[in-house]
Amino acid sequence: MVTGLILTPDGKISVGRDRKREIKALINQIRYNEASPLETYRAKGLLAFCHSVEPAFVESLIKKYGVSIVANIKTYENEGYMIESQVYEDRSV
Repeated sequence: MVTGLILTPDGKISVGRDRKREIKALINQIRYNEASPLETYRAKGLLAFCHSVEPAFVESLIKKYGVSIVANIKTYENEGYMIESQVYEDRSV
């Protein structure tokens, strides 16, 4: 594995089974409103990564969970949420 990519036995590039399971788990947490904003942002980033590496996997997620849930994750923005580093930057000003 280099830079988070897996080379499959048939020579194709994949994000790997473990990462796919993580993404599916995050989507389920988001579907049932159990995900924090940080977890939702992580899912958003992982979906973008998967879309560039293995778009067929993203298509399978759309078929399984529906286009609306995947689109909502891809466009997620939570203006009221700041990551920890932003809080420290704001205090130093």
